[in-house]
Amino acid sequence: HIAECVRQELGDRSASEEWETSKAPVLVVVVECESDGEPCPAARQFVRALRRSECFANYSQSIGRRAAVLGLASSVCANSAAQLGDGDKYTGASRVERALIAGGCTALLKMGTMEVELQSPEESAIPWARAVCAAL
Repeated sequence: HIAECVRQELGDRSASEEWETSKAPVLVVVVECESDGEPCPAARQFVRALRRSECFANYSQSIGRRAAVLGLASSVCANSAAQLGDGDKYTGASRVERALIAGGCTALLKMGTMEVELQSPEESAIPWARAVCAAL
C-alpha cells in the first residue's frame, strides 16, 4: 500500500522494471523493516543480489545513478517504537541504502522514514515522495 502511494506520487516518472537491467537514472526503493529493525526477507534477498551484480554496479557508476530509500518501520505501539529508538527501527533500510551506494549509486536525498502503524502516508511517505520528485 505504501509503495503504491509513492508510485502514484511519482506519476509518469515511475516504472516497475527489473532493477538489475534497468537503465533508469534514479532508483526509488521502499524497504519494509521488521519489528526489530532488520530488513524484511525480500529486502535481504535484494541486498544479496545487489552485491552479486557486477552489471548493476558498473552501469550505475557509468551513468551516475542516484537512489532514494524509504524505510518502513513496524511498531505495534508508540511505547515499543520509543524503546527500539529512532535509528535502530530503520537498520534494514540503512543496509539497503548502503548496498545501493556500494553498488555504484549516489544518494538522491536523505533516507525517508515512516512508522507504518503510527503515521499515515500523508504524514511521511507522500511528502518524502514529493521531495524525491523535487530532487529529480
